[in-house]
Amino acid sequence: GINDILLHNEIYLQIFKQLLGNPRPESIQKGFTLILYCSTCFSPSVHFKTHFIDALNSLSFESSTLIQSAINRFNEPNSNPRVEAPSLQEMNSLKGNEEGFMLKVFIPNDTTKAIFVNSKTTVAQANLQMVNKLGITSQAKNFGLCEVNESIYLIRPLLDSEYLCDVLSRWDGNNQYRFVFCKKFVLEDPEKISEEERLWTDDKIAFDLFFNQIKNDVLTGKLPILEKEAITLASLLLHLYNPHSQKQALTKENISQYIPKSMINKQSIKNWNASLELTLFEIAGHTAEDIKILFFKNLAQVPLFG
Repeated sequence: GINDILLHNEIYLQIFKQLLGNPRPESIQKGFTLILYCSTCFSPSVHFKTHFIDALNSLSFESSTLIQSAINRFNEPNSNPRVEAPSLQEMNSLKGNEEGFMLKVFIPNDTTKAIFVNSKTTVAQANLQMVNKLGITSQAKNFGLCEVNESIYLIRPLLDSEYLCDVLSRWDGNNQYRFVFCKKFVLEDPEKISEEERLWTDDKIAFDLFFNQIKNDVLTGKLPILEKEAITLASLLLHLYNPHSQKQALTKENISQYIPKSMINKQSIKNWNASLELTLFEIAGHTAEDIKILFFKNLAQVPLFG
């Protein structure tokens, strides 16, 4: 039915045919549930819809809430068509006659937020929920949801018009996928970062989220850098997170917080610290905001940044 509009009426008729004269209430319940699942993806044709709704109302008794939900969907204004059948999570919500369900979204600062979605929640609507929950202002550009699967190196920015439930269906229960709210496009930022001596946005929440996002990209290897660049960035992070420590140094326990995982074994910890010593001396006395801006300015020179 999703792939062929000409089959919409036929599918509903075939389900209805199984309900006519059916003596088993549990079978009728399953038929009504199937109609409800179908209604999330497509409706009967305009000329057939009124007759079909009348026929459904003549059958509904114990399952009237399921049928009413389906009828309500038939009467909704036309919108973008669904491209996937309902996911298991969506079907459970529909079967329980719930208005929707909560969805976990990951954030670059290693926390999560829960948003409320239903069959017709678009990415644009979900982005608005996230912006409000995080307190990001309209000045923060290009933040939005991505689908991420790090096991296959997938980071795909979602289109505003996509339905979140279609994305869930494509995952097919694979728990390695997740929704991440982050800055999707940063191509316009390197020049601004290089030229300005202050935050290039008045939205500090958005700035800090972006900083954590880029820092994680460096440390996990998503944004490749050279050893020389790794030393500079590690010294900035050491100073940022240990500003009052008399001995800012890498240890076996903390090195992965400052050096990209793929580089850790290229030098001994002793050699890493020797390389860091001069850079740490040069940045002493800088504020946390200064350190973050220096971090971005150094990354802005990396060819793949943005």
